[in-house]
Amino acid sequence: MKRILTAVVCACFALGLSAMEKNIKSSNLRTEDYIPATEGLKLKYKVYDGNEKFVATYIMALEKVEGDMKQGKVVFSYDFYDADGKAKIPDGKKLVITCNVNNGETTSSIDELSVVTKVMEFMPKGDISHLPGGLKAGDKVQDGYVTTKVGGLNTSFTVKERKVVSEKKVKVPAGEFNCIELVEKQFDKTVFTKEFTVRSFYTEKYSLVEQWISDKKGKPVLHIVLVDSNVE
Repeated sequence: MKRILTAVVCACFALGLSAMEKNIKSSNLRTEDYIPATEGLKLKYKVYDGNEKFVATYIMALEKVEGDMKQGKVVFSYDFYDADGKAKIPDGKKLVITCNVNNGETTSSIDELSVVTKVMEFMPKGDISHLPGGLKAGDKVQDGYVTTKVGGLNTSFTVKERKVVSEKKVKVPAGEFNCIELVEKQFDKTVFTKEFTVRSFYTEKYSLVEQWISDKKGKPVLHIVLVDSNVE
């Protein structure tokens, strides 16, 4: 159960929207920069394991955008498929994350918590909710922290040592994008704390273009890459 809660928190942070996030005001969130906020946008990613073996595909769809970053709602859906193209969530279900914003504070919910267990190992990490516009190489970004409680269980998620290490054009199957390269450390805490190093390339509108995740010892864990947009 605690691993499930951590996955929910990580998923929301990767989208740039956190559960019970503190001290994040609407003036710090610019949707024209790194947070996807175009209704109808669909992004397709391929996921590779630490040995660069293709293991999954997922399609993220921005289903609904209402209001603004002071008072509004954003709904994301995810479809996950294994390397053979078979749906990882049965019965045609999707992973759906609904994010409600009230005076710059964001709370997130998931329709069916049980589906997270089937796809959490393929989810991206990192936090784009604290990324202001105009970031340049050498800029440091504030830490992020979230905690949540469900059924008496607590979990937390922290990102630290965050720095934009470069600005460059990144070529992936979906195209070539002007990106910032952000490196950060992520700490997932349930009973124990797990540490990861996350290296991500972000661009305007589409947000995540490519990401590498490694464990505390530097061993590669996951590689995620954008392969298509507005997928039919």
